[in-house]
Amino acid sequence: MVNRYLFYTSFTTLATVYSAIVRRKYVFAIGPTAVLLTSLNYYGRPFSEFRRKLDMYTVCTTAAYQTLTNLQNENFKAYACLALMCGLSYILSKWHLKKGNYLEGTLTHSLIHFFGNRANLILLESKDG
Repeated sequence: MVNRYLFYTSFTTLATVYSAIVRRKYVFAIGPTAVLLTSLNYYGRPFSEFRRKLDMYTVCTTAAYQTLTNLQNENFKAYACLALMCGLSYILSKWHLKKGNYLEGTLTHSLIHFFGNRANLILLESKDG
């Protein structure tokens, strides 16, 4: 049940992919598409350490790319605030999981999906995004 929730919230990435394609920012769609695929691959069958690491590396690489290529974006400060919320959500999620609070850890982790995709949409909404 817990991993199913993360599987379904991974689909929030489709909003970023769709927005990038509609705005003809195809390069911006590549990273989120890769993240969506690796996330679905992992959360669909979350028993493989390789799948988990592949997902995490893909997320980190995409986040680094989105950040470094958008430093001059007019909405970068709002993006950075939401990216910070992603980081804090990850830390809080790990804390809950360490304490055995799996539901709280899962719900907190799902905030990463929402904050991260909203951050990407903010970059895309700018005139230079």
